[in-house]
Amino acid sequence: MFAAPPEKDLDWNEQGVEGAFRFLNRIHRLVAPRAKAIADATAAWDGSAEVRAIRQVTHRTLIKVTGDIEDRSHFNTAISAVMEMVNFLYLVPEAAWGRAASAAALREAVEILLHVLSPFAPHLCEELWERIGGKGLLCSRSWPVADADVAREEEVEVVVQINGKVRSKLTVGAGAGEDEVRDRLMADPKVREYTAGREIRKTVYVPGKLFSIVVS
Repeated sequence: MFAAPPEKDLDWNEQGVEGAFRFLNRIHRLVAPRAKAIADATAAWDGSAEVRAIRQVTHRTLIKVTGDIEDRSHFNTAISAVMEMVNFLYLVPEAAWGRAASAAALREAVEILLHVLSPFAPHLCEELWERIGGKGLLCSRSWPVADADVAREEEVEVVVQINGKVRSKLTVGAGAGEDEVRDRLMADPKVREYTAGREIRKTVYVPGKLFSIVVS
């Protein structure tokens, strides 16, 4: 399940087992030392940027894993999404686990992390669930429901200039890269009107603000 979709043939490889073992140990090292702080996190989260980032990753992961399991049976990509979430949680500053508002968001994150991983590693997840103060058996609880509004990436408006003049505006995700923005704006009829049949000599992208095109 970790290395390929279930319909694909896969040769046995002990390195794959070792990789899965290291990943599960990594989750244990993430949760177990912070179990008391997670269990004690009973305050409500606030609207700070830190909390929004934690909850966005949490709910985007939940949406991804739910779709991969229920709709596509792509268990390998579901686990990959969980790995990305774990990587993100390791980057959260240690102090955040002790701040009331961010700790509440991190508790939600860990609870959902254990829930979405439990079909693949039930024993570990049940142990950690109990440690963080979870009630009853994790396997008997309903599957969590993602909040699409929380998962949605914040949007920004990018001004499109062609030869120094504003020709269009484009709404994109706040984290959109230059290639994504370029592809989107080149499909814009307003932009094509001024670039069709002309050589694009230079482009400059100021993330989240401006995309400038120089044509001959």
